[in-house]
Amino acid sequence: MARDDEFDDDLEMESPSPVRRRRGSSEPPGFVKAMSIIDLVMCGLRLVVGGFGVIGLLALAQQMGVALSLQMYAEVGVNLLLGVVGIVAAILLLLKSPAAIPAGWAAVALSILSMLLFIPEIFRLISNPDSALAGQAQRPGMVVGAIVGASFTFGIRVLLVGLYIAALQKFSQWLSNRR
Repeated sequence: MARDDEFDDDLEMESPSPVRRRRGSSEPPGFVKAMSIIDLVMCGLRLVVGGFGVIGLLALAQQMGVALSLQMYAEVGVNLLLGVVGIVAAILLLLKSPAAIPAGWAAVALSILSMLLFIPEIFRLISNPDSALAGQAQRPGMVVGAIVGASFTFGIRVLLVGLYIAALQKFSQWLSNRR
């Protein structure tokens, strides 16, 4: 008969009835696995979109003679790096490697940096007379739509980073309980 102190206090809700997990379980919580898979998919998409970003930057610079800001290069570079680091962190999480924790926190830092680079870009888009929203003062719905869309996108990104941080903390706790 198992002693009560051999079990974790948190319940696993993956089965129809709650099941208490033994300390030192060989499998991390399902939430960690789910977030790892979500992160793997999202970072793969980020790499694809980042690749198109590089192509777009090159086309703007060469064919259209548009002067590109350092921020545009930084945004594309950070997103490509985030894609690579995020994929490595997700794979390490799925492999149950302790190295997933520093890689995961690096991905969190890059995600926050990416969001910080996104904020001024929205203001530039709204205020720059050469932007896609230029001359839309007579159509305030266009500007409001851009602001609402950007805010929604930013909110989703903050939510995903928060969930990822929670997954890293649960993984770290699982690692310490395993030892």
